[in-house]
Amino acid sequence: SETRELMVPMFKAWMEQFSSIMQAPVQSEDPDDWGIRME
Repeated sequence: SETRELMVPMFKAWMEQFSSIMQAPVQSEDPDDWGIRME
């Protein structure tokens, strides 16, 4: 379906971004820093 064709690339892009965030060293646990990352 068209919805699936749209969701797959979005999901892949989200997974790539998520994995890059997880691999990045967390230098600070400051709540404000997390707020910036989540946006």
